[in-house]
Amino acid sequence: MEQTLLVQRVYDPPVGSVLYHYCSATGFEEIVKSRKIRFSDINMMNDADEARWGYRVFERAARELMKLSTTKATLAGLTREFFDRVDQIIAPIQLIVHPFVASFSREPDLLGQWREYADSGRGFSIGFDAQALKNMPVTLLSVEYDEASQIGEMKDALGAIYLENVEDGNSFGSKFRESCRLLGNLMAAFKNPTFAEEREVRSLHFIIVEGTGRSAKLIDVGGFIGQAKAVDGETIQYRLSNGNIVAFVDIAYDRDFHGCPIKEVILGPRNTNLAGNVLYFLNSKGCEVVIIRKSASSYR
Repeated sequence: MEQTLLVQRVYDPPVGSVLYHYCSATGFEEIVKSRKIRFSDINMMNDADEARWGYRVFERAARELMKLSTTKATLAGLTREFFDRVDQIIAPIQLIVHPFVASFSREPDLLGQWREYADSGRGFSIGFDAQALKNMPVTLLSVEYDEASQIGEMKDALGAIYLENVEDGNSFGSKFRESCRLLGNLMAAFKNPTFAEEREVRSLHFIIVEGTGRSAKLIDVGGFIGQAKAVDGETIQYRLSNGNIVAFVDIAYDRDFHGCPIKEVILGPRNTNLAGNVLYFLNSKGCEVVIIRKSASSYR
């Protein structure tokens, strides 16, 4: 049953796999020098519907399950109250645990990514060893873009939570609450189909919301590496982006990793750097044996 709670969205990278982060030249310099990756408030991503999309999938899946409850014996006792109880947990979840996101792609050289995230092609695509990214206090999620698949996965998850709660005497107790919180967090793996080209694997770091109302603030309490080793949290910082205040944290990507996690660097189609310039810079920061190449995209 546990495997139906959207856990299939958790990305477990194969050994030797590489994930790519598109960024500006300034971002590239900072990432290499600091050996950290920036995680930003999920509500400030490029998709204006980012935080609401998963909730809409939940609403559609709930309506479809309600229809099924009239014909499917295992769902015979399913009522509106169950979905209201789930909603009471997942709707305000960002007021309790708030996801900060860093985005990666399975593809190293996508024109849309260059335009959107890499200074209109003047930046870089950094290929990270995916095992190093996994070895951070984060959850890696494989993003699903197909809407029908999203609704199907959500129906399976809600059905599993319902049956679990039935087995628990319809108590809506700790098991139910824990499963709903897990569901609410993993819903970040659903995105609008129009972003499918990105082939995103997103890295989530969860921030605690302390207090309520006018006294609320964000606190990074850290996390675990490999479910065992605890690591301290980072300082919450803020920056301006197009006039918007964006909260972020910078998290080390080379913790307990042998060698440099950067395996490949692709220069954007409008990046005028010579490969040698990039090589010398990387080597000066301890990043050696890195593949450096130019984008194959033709873009002016």
